Amino acid sequence: MRANGHSIHITSWLLVNVQRTENSVLRCGWTLPRQIGTAVVRNRFRRWGREYLRKWSKPLNKGLDLNLVFKRKDKEFYRNLDHKEFDEALEKMVGKIERHLR
Repeated sequence: MRANGHSIHITSWLLVNVQRTENSVLRCGWTLPRQIGTAVVRNRFRRWGREYLRKWSKPLNKGLDLNLVFKRKDKEFYRNLDHKEFDEALEKMVGKIERHLR
């Protein structure tokens, strides 16, 4: 994906790789290294992300492949990251993707 797509830095802890596709489906992958926390924490971010992306992708008529890459930070940072802050980062991501793909 990195060869044909675009990398967009969202926050100090999140990077997204984006690539357009021919089909009109949004596909999302996750890169969550073990160093960011336990499986419970990593699964929480996947669940929150899927919830947010389902809402965003309904009006979207473009095919996209996304890979959300969580950068290494200390475990306490991710353990203390709340749902609101996570959604704000994804909102910022959506805005950057939409501007970038115009």
